[in-house]
Amino acid sequence: MKMTTGKLSGKAGGYYLNLAASVVSLAALVIYLIFGIVSGTFAVSVFASLLGGTVLGIILLFYDGFVGDYIPLGMVLLYSMSLAFMIEDSINDITAMFVGMGNLFGNAANVPVRVVVAVGMLISIILSVIGSFKKRTKK
Repeated sequence: MKMTTGKLSGKAGGYYLNLAASVVSLAALVIYLIFGIVSGTFAVSVFASLLGGTVLGIILLFYDGFVGDYIPLGMVLLYSMSLAFMIEDSINDITAMFVGMGNLFGNAANVPVRVVVAVGMLISIILSVIGSFKKRTKK
């Protein structure tokens, strides 16, 4: 009698890479949501694009159909858009950090959290790109 572990027994490396990308993006999403509300710098564009990529990743965990082969590309696109929006939204804070003139341009104290969120986005992008080239199911 062969023992199986259920749904995960037929999954390949691409599935786990996309799962990891979704987990990292979810963590970045929660950090950004808390940071944006507390600091008063919440940008809907960053949140919506990161949320969209995360939702696609969650859908991919449960969907194995033909369209599932294209979902990682959508994840990469949305994660990349969220990173671009985050960089654009962070310019004033980064300028304040480099210039050292207090809060004239932005708030330099926001930079470390912005970097953590941006690194999470970048890791999600890299994992999704690699996962899009790997098989998601064993056949």
